[in-house]
Amino acid sequence: MNRFIIRNRDNNLHGIYYEDGKEPEYIDEETIRVMLNDLKRRKNKINDLRVRSNRLEFSMGDIKTTIVNKDGFKKDESFKFLFDMISKKRYKLIKRGIIIATSFGIIATAGLTINNAIKLDNNAESTSYSDEALEDTDFDDKIIKEKVDVQYQNSDLMSISSDNTYEEKLEDNDIEEYTLDELKDVIGIDDNNIDYEKEELTRDLYFDLIEKYSNMYGLDADLICAIATQESGIHSNRLSKYGNGLMQIEHVHVGETLHPYNCETSEKDTLLITDNNITDLEYNIRLGCAIYQDCLNKMQGNEIAALQAYNMGLGAMNNILNDYCNSTGKTKEEVLNDKTDLGWRNYFKEKYGGDKRYVSHVLRYYQGNLSKLFYSNGEESKII
Repeated sequence: MNRFIIRNRDNNLHGIYYEDGKEPEYIDEETIRVMLNDLKRRKNKINDLRVRSNRLEFSMGDIKTTIVNKDGFKKDESFKFLFDMISKKRYKLIKRGIIIATSFGIIATAGLTINNAIKLDNNAESTSYSDEALEDTDFDDKIIKEKVDVQYQNSDLMSISSDNTYEEKLEDNDIEEYTLDELKDVIGIDDNNIDYEKEELTRDLYFDLIEKYSNMYGLDADLICAIATQESGIHSNRLSKYGNGLMQIEHVHVGETLHPYNCETSEKDTLLITDNNITDLEYNIRLGCAIYQDCLNKMQGNEIAALQAYNMGLGAMNNILNDYCNSTGKTKEEVLNDKTDLGWRNYFKEKYGGDKRYVSHVLRYYQGNLSKLFYSNGEESKII
């Protein structure tokens, strides 16, 4: 599906149109407003209109449009019809008896599981809603409280994830021992050195595909997206003897066959790397996920060491770990089991090539829970 991104920067409306297989096309404000007027006349053709985080998304035909930072467009008359459509959608769902407690990320559905039909009133038909449809719907707490009297003590509360209880979700939000600033300082993340526009664009254009193959290969989609942002930020179909495509797969891999474990089929896939598929967007992302899965397996589940291995190669990373272990008397297993042991970063050598600050550069774009990357076997470790 082709993508169209609209954003407002310094009070200047602009867009980027990304068609599969072609370079991005930048759209000016005048063209965007003409398109919006036409869209308003054909709004009955709009599909999948929803709010995700602070983005408004919808589809028309084979184009998926994302409006970044939706709050900045609420007073713009050209966008008013879209917000009116969202408001009507919210009211219909509230009227049908769905109670959303957004501040806790939980759903109360009158004792029914989310996948079951939600009964309306006695004279109405029943309607079923998917997990994704409920999770992606943006509700305002104030609106909910005005429409429905929510009594948490008497409600049947169910978490969105079927394998976690509500109590576990609250507990998960309270497990960070270290502040975000402390973690950033240890990793070496400089907030002043983050290209936020590049980060937004990469996520808007590619996250759906990244999430698809991250789930397939059992990876953290936010982390793979951070790798993609650092590697290039935007896909290119040009063949290079250096890095290729969004995930910057090196040309030396052409001719190799990868066998990543597919979590959805419980079998190993067979991925042959060729000149033709290494620059195909979807296959490039799949290859990047497969390579990272191999790095993660060889680094015994240590995300931080796997990141460096993705950049430098497993051979160089193993040499670095060996030098560190020989110098400190630690075993490789001890070092990798403690994800917060970053002492190996002092053992880089010029001959290894790559970026010795790669971990810092990737993690500045990571939008997941940063501290959880540093837990070893689910337990917290002291950062050294």
